[in-house]
Amino acid sequence: MHLHNVWMVGKHLLPYVDYFDHHACAYHFTMAPFSSLFQPELNQWNAVAFLSFARGVSGLAGIFSVVLLVKCGHAWNGIRCGLFAAAFLLGNTFFLRSSIETRPDVLAMPFWLTGFGLLASHLRLPQVDVSVAPENRPLNALRWMPFAVSGVLFGLGIVFTQKILFLLPGVIVTLVLWAMASASPQPSRVQLVHPCATFLAGAALPAVVLWAYFCLQGAGTQFIDKVLLINARWTYHASPATLIQLFLRENLGFTVVTGLAIIAGLRTMTVKRELDWIFVLALLMAGGWSVGLCVVIPVSGQQFYLASLPLAALLAGKFMAELLAWGRNWLVVMSIWLVAISASVSTLPRYFHNLRARDSSNFAATIWMMENTNPTDTVLDGWTGIGVFRPQAWYYGYLHHEIPLMISEVEVRKFYDDVMAFRVKPTVIVDDGMIFALEPLFFQWVQTNYVHVPEARAYLRRDRYNSQASRLGQTESQTSLPSPSKQTEVRDK
Repeated sequence: MHLHNVWMVGKHLLPYVDYFDHHACAYHFTMAPFSSLFQPELNQWNAVAFLSFARGVSGLAGIFSVVLLVKCGHAWNGIRCGLFAAAFLLGNTFFLRSSIETRPDVLAMPFWLTGFGLLASHLRLPQVDVSVAPENRPLNALRWMPFAVSGVLFGLGIVFTQKILFLLPGVIVTLVLWAMASASPQPSRVQLVHPCATFLAGAALPAVVLWAYFCLQGAGTQFIDKVLLINARWTYHASPATLIQLFLRENLGFTVVTGLAIIAGLRTMTVKRELDWIFVLALLMAGGWSVGLCVVIPVSGQQFYLASLPLAALLAGKFMAELLAWGRNWLVVMSIWLVAISASVSTLPRYFHNLRARDSSNFAATIWMMENTNPTDTVLDGWTGIGVFRPQAWYYGYLHHEIPLMISEVEVRKFYDDVMAFRVKPTVIVDDGMIFALEPLFFQWVQTNYVHVPEARAYLRRDRYNSQASRLGQTESQTSLPSPSKQTEVRDK
C-alpha cells in the first residue's frame, strides 16, 4: 500500500486528490524520488531493487532508532541503561516485525526519539527567571530553543504518521508540571505557558508547511479531510484486546520488567521524594499513547506500537541498570534479560518462515504482472498489492475490509457501472474477495470479459489475453497463461 503510494507520487500524482489515502504523506514524498530513480514499473529487476532498497531504508531507520535509544538511556542513567534499553527493544517481536516493513512508522521513530532526547536533557535544567530584565539574560532565547526544536522533531514524526499525535498529551502535561515546579515562587504566565506553547508551535510547523503545499495545489481541504477528519469519523472499529493479548503472549517478560520499572520509579518519587523528569516524561507519553490505543484509535496494528515501545524499553533499561548497580551481578541481570526476551525470540523463526512463504507467493504474482502488462495498464485490486507498480483503475487503490464502509453506495454503483459499460477498462482485475463483494453481478461480468490466470490470482482482459496467447503460440481455449519462467523460455527460443 505505502510503496504503491510512493510510486504514485513519483508519477506526479497528488495524494488525496488523484487517489485515496488516509495516512500522512511525508513518507511517500520522501521515497518518491527514489521510485523515479529506480523506475520499478519497467521490469522485475528494477522492482526487486526498489523493494529491497525500501526495506533497507526501513531497516536503517530501525537501527538508527536503536542507536538514539542508547544515547537517550546513556544521558538518563548511564551507558548501561542505554544498552539494556536497546537490548529490550531488539528482543521485542512487534518492533522486529514492523521495523523491516515499508511503513512510515519506522521512519518517524528517529525524529520523535531525537525530540524526546532533546526535551529530556533540557528538563533537567532549571527554568530561567523571565522576570529578569532582558538585558540581564542574553541567553534566555537559547534556553527556550530546545522546546521549539523538539517540537519540530515531533512534528516531523507526525507528518510521517498521525499516531505520534498520541504522544503529545504526555509531553504537554509534563511541560506544564515542569514549568510549575521549576518557576519562581510567583511565576508569571509566560513562565508557565512558554515551554508548552513553544513546543506546540514547533510541533505544528511541519504540518502547516505540508498543508500550505497542498493549498498551493488547490487541495488544502482534501488534505484536512483525508488526514484528520475521515480518520475521526472512521466507521469500522475493532477491539485492541486481540493484539494486546498477542503482545503479552510474545513479550510477557518485556511487559513484566517494564511494569516493575514503573512501580520502582513511582516508589522513588512517592517514598524517597526524588523527582525524575525523564521518568515522568516517558511514563506520561506512554500513558497518553495507551489511552489513544484503547479509546481513540478505531483499529490498531502491530506498527502502532512503534510509538511507545522505545519508551517502555527505556524504562525497562533503567530498571535493569539500577538492578545491576544494586546487586553488581552481571550473571543474574543477564539471566533476567534472557528470560524476559525468551518468549519473543522463540516466535521469530516461525514468523520469518511465514513471511518468506507469503513474499514468495506475492512475488510470483507480481512478476507475472510485470511481464504481462505495460507500465500504463491499469489494475483493479483489493488488498493483494500485486499491482504495486501499475496505475490503479479506481480512486480507491486498496480495499481492505474497512475502506468500503467509508465509500457511498452511489460512488460504488457509478464505478462498477462504468467498468461494466467499458467506460473504465482495467487491464487486470485481481481475484480479491472485496472487489467482487461490493457488486454481486460483477463476478459474472468478469468471467465473461476476462480470463482467469490462476498463478497470478488475477483476471486478464480477454483482448489482452488473446494477444498474449497468440504471441506464446497458445489457443484461446487454454485457461491460463504460462508461469513467468515458461514465458521467459518462449522468449529465449
